[in-house]
Amino acid sequence: DLYFLSSPPNVHVTCIDFNHQDLSNAANMAHKWGFQDNLTFIQDNLFLLAEGYSHIDIPPQQMFYSVSVANYLRDRELIRLLDWIYDRLLPNGTVILGNFYAANPDRVLLEHILEWHSIYRTTEELEKLFSHSKFRSFPIEIQSDEYGVELFVVCTKIWQD
Repeated sequence: DLYFLSSPPNVHVTCIDFNHQDLSNAANMAHKWGFQDNLTFIQDNLFLLAEGYSHIDIPPQQMFYSVSVANYLRDRELIRLLDWIYDRLLPNGTVILGNFYAANPDRVLLEHILEWHSIYRTTEELEKLFSHSKFRSFPIEIQSDEYGVELFVVCTKIWQD
């Protein structure tokens, strides 16, 4: 959506995914819409990164955004990923991280009928995880989506002299 809000877009996005087909589809869509020069695609596994088994070399970023990666990482792994993000975030850069809300009204459906096993967290649990990461000295804001399904943590790495 960022690309369609400004012309020409003034952003460069780095997309990381382990699924080469998803990356290929995204690259094809970017080519179709004419903004392929504003995207970099990296095939790697954030789950292996969170376990300490992978190294993704990217330049400092203004923003990190993920809707779902936290749904699949245990606390220790998520803290490692947050620390990795912190180390690659520019001063005044922002991380926005989504996680299924523990009070998600669709949780029973997702877990028991669809057998979609994810990690659900409360606002307090997300606050605790950020407080155990390198983001601990920065304020966070946690918002729920309009349906109460997902929580979004927003934290800016405030520049300090």
